[in-house]
Amino acid sequence: MPGQVDNRVIVICRTDESAWRPKGLNGTPIGSYSIGIDPVTGKVRSERIPESCLHSFSHREGGRLIELSSEGKGVIALDTIELPHSSLAVVRLISSRQGDDIHLVEGVKAEDLSAYNWGLEGKDRFQLFRDPAPPVRWSDNLSDWRRSEAYLRHQQSFDQKLQQEFAAAVQALSIHISANDQKAFDAFICQACADNEGLYWDIRKASAVYALQGTFTRNDLSRMVYLAQEGIAHRELPFHCSAEQVVKALFDHCKQTAGTLSDAEIWDAQTRCDLLTIDQLMTIVRTKTKHKPFFYRWLWRMEDKPDPGLIENADLYELFREELINDRDRIMDAFGIDGALEVDYRDQVINSMLRDDGWNLMETDTHLDNLYKGQSMPGLEKDSEPE
Repeated sequence: MPGQVDNRVIVICRTDESAWRPKGLNGTPIGSYSIGIDPVTGKVRSERIPESCLHSFSHREGGRLIELSSEGKGVIALDTIELPHSSLAVVRLISSRQGDDIHLVEGVKAEDLSAYNWGLEGKDRFQLFRDPAPPVRWSDNLSDWRRSEAYLRHQQSFDQKLQQEFAAAVQALSIHISANDQKAFDAFICQACADNEGLYWDIRKASAVYALQGTFTRNDLSRMVYLAQEGIAHRELPFHCSAEQVVKALFDHCKQTAGTLSDAEIWDAQTRCDLLTIDQLMTIVRTKTKHKPFFYRWLWRMEDKPDPGLIENADLYELFREELINDRDRIMDAFGIDGALEVDYRDQVINSMLRDDGWNLMETDTHLDNLYKGQSMPGLEKDSEPE
């Protein structure tokens, strides 16, 4: 069994809860959990006990953060406490100071609080270990592992890492808003987009990028930060929130919108705004093949003429080899001279592929980007010095 247990709890609130005081649900006493390691499974176990280990509580950040702490060997049973009405999330740290190696950091959003299991069973993913097992590939014995530099560094930094994990969880969940508030925010943004074309396209572009690659770009982040600080009047929002919460809510709104966009709508945004580069799109299409025909049509977006990359970029040519052979006449109309395809003599990889597919080539040192202003030969930039 563990000795003294360090149990800290941060309740994150949307509004000032300075008047809140901890009390049991429906007038019942606040309880605790005893914790230990199951000798059979070797996993953490807990058991409800009637005694309260709650030692102190305090308010900070204008009453929006409430900290609870315990004393003794128990853990505060949060399922026996009536939490503030404006609770957004709860983060708790549990750390045994001696005895069993039990340490975890756990964060729970408001919508999950009422049904959450505050016992310690099944919480492996939240655990950290002061005395970790050797890495899988460790070939020496356990004693050697505990004398290794990696193990000693871990020991020295463990307490700091534990506190950093706790602080990071608090910071991350401090920008969370409740599910109901997110719905109200979504409705507000939809109405704002209907009245503001610029905002509409900011949201559409970020949503299309997320729909394609599952992440946002730095440009999306910069734009959302700007909207949160300058583009959205906070006083018009249906609830009070910080700029950081607006950024988070905007990104969540874009994620939701991404799931509603059709493939045609996604590629319309890509065509209008050039959201992602050819290399990025190639990476996406290799794993999401449904986008391949849209990508090919996008490559013919310049007044129905092909992007020069189709015959300059070996990877792109390989991806659309069959389509390009079927469109041989259109390709020749764009790049052909006297029945031959004009190519750069230095690109022997792509030229060899073209010859294998029966294309007649005329190798020159004329850059195809002369036909398309602003389109440069791949690799040329690194060989040239700026004037």
